[in-house]
Amino acid sequence: MNKYLNNKWIKGKTKFDIKPLPEEYLFTDTFIIPLNAILDNNIGVETILYLVDTTDFIYELSKVKPFKFYTKIGVAHTSYGSLCFIFFIVEDPIIENKIFYLCENTFDPNNEVMLKPFYDMDNQTHLHLFLLNKDFEQQKFFEFENVFNFKSSLDMVKEAARYDPIKDFNLAKKEYGEKYKLEDLLGKDFIL
Repeated sequence: MNKYLNNKWIKGKTKFDIKPLPEEYLFTDTFIIPLNAILDNNIGVETILYLVDTTDFIYELSKVKPFKFYTKIGVAHTSYGSLCFIFFIVEDPIIENKIFYLCENTFDPNNEVMLKPFYDMDNQTHLHLFLLNKDFEQQKFFEFENVFNFKSSLDMVKEAARYDPIKDFNLAKKEYGEKYKLEDLLGKDFIL
């Protein structure tokens, strides 16, 4: 693995004091957001993922064992420009390739600010995921070896969208939601 930030957590089990997010982030019951944080002063700033679910489902999700976490990145073309989508998936612990949890984020693939956190994560040896309830209390903390290949996937998406820039992000998202079925975007990798 050729990563520049070795952010492997070596301090054992821990519970972090999580600060609530600003109100503008709280627009849906469940979401995943990348944020910069310092988990270990010896390592410094890294990019982590918060998975926030304001419903009681977060307690069920935190009990999933084994917790298999995947991402799927792609591009979707609309008449308002091409969108990048990232699916965050937790596999069902009993039925292989069946989705237990899915969260979707969409981005303008030509907006470097939107994509920067994922490029930053790609330069880390590990990905840290926090499961948080509605009060931003940590339910689980996961560490995954970083095999997610954000950079190569995003570079392919950017290339595919290079000649089809977003003209109106909100209209592109609306058309994307109407035009594409989740099953089609997931392909044969996962079942709902």
